[in-house]
Amino acid sequence: MAKRSFSNAGTAWANVADGAALTANQYMHITGGAASQLVNVMEVYIGGQATSSTVSPFLLARESSLGTGGASAVASPFADGGLASNITALVSGSTVIVAHSFVTLQPQRASTVTLGRLNLTLNCFGGIVKWTAAPGEEWQILGTVTTSVDSVLSVSNANSGAAGSAGAHIIYEPF
Repeated sequence: MAKRSFSNAGTAWANVADGAALTANQYMHITGGAASQLVNVMEVYIGGQATSSTVSPFLLARESSLGTGGASAVASPFADGGLASNITALVSGSTVIVAHSFVTLQPQRASTVTLGRLNLTLNCFGGIVKWTAAPGEEWQILGTVTTSVDSVLSVSNANSGAAGSAGAHIIYEPF
């Protein structure tokens, strides 16, 4: 397969506590398109767009409650596409889900301390944070959104610090 970019041109991200439902249109959620699909997450970038100093506690984390209600086409300010211009469509369907208001029940970031997460805190007043995995050290997702906590990751804002405005992207590769 080919590398893809799931991006958010900019949004105001709500602070959400662990174990609470994420706020529609204010997180980025990625999962496999089939029960046996492996997805490697290779990079997460967040760039601040606030008009004043705002320290925001972004996290890349697994989800414990996976959400319900289905998915729809990705819509602005979000986008998903191949890094190569000649990339073909995924055989097993969409790997990226932005749970907009059409989702019946929003997913929840896991509060379990034994599940990995990355702290991506930044000052949204022009600050940036970029995490890039070393080869072989990528975060992996296996399966679809309905199988287990191993099948889904999200970038969202934790419930500490301030809610901030930012754009972001996730570089990933489905297999």
